[in-house]
Amino acid sequence: MMMDDVLTRPKAQIPLIFVVVIIIVVSARNYLNKGLHKYPGPFLANFTDAWRFYTVYRGKSHLTLRLLHDQHGHIVRLGPNALSFSSPEALKAIYGLNNRLTKASSLTPDSMNGAIC
Repeated sequence: MMMDDVLTRPKAQIPLIFVVVIIIVVSARNYLNKGLHKYPGPFLANFTDAWRFYTVYRGKSHLTLRLLHDQHGHIVRLGPNALSFSSPEALKAIYGLNNRLTKASSLTPDSMNGAIC
């Protein structure tokens, strides 16, 4: 009787172990995503956007952003895929007209041969 409990109990925990492993893998992937792990920010922002959602929900995200930039500098990580820039020079690099980002030649109308997009 006691031996049956010992043998069946690990089988019942397999779904829980599976969920924990998935959470760890997704968290690690979010943390290391696209090399953004090198930028400072709140700890939870490395793994999830829930931190940013909470600050916006409270209605004080602009104050939080100011404090984060004062604490960490011109570039702050706000989520696994999000950075915030406070430097005016960054605006030209990101949104500038002459930012050296060009369309691929395969996207020109001549190369599409009448394809409908």
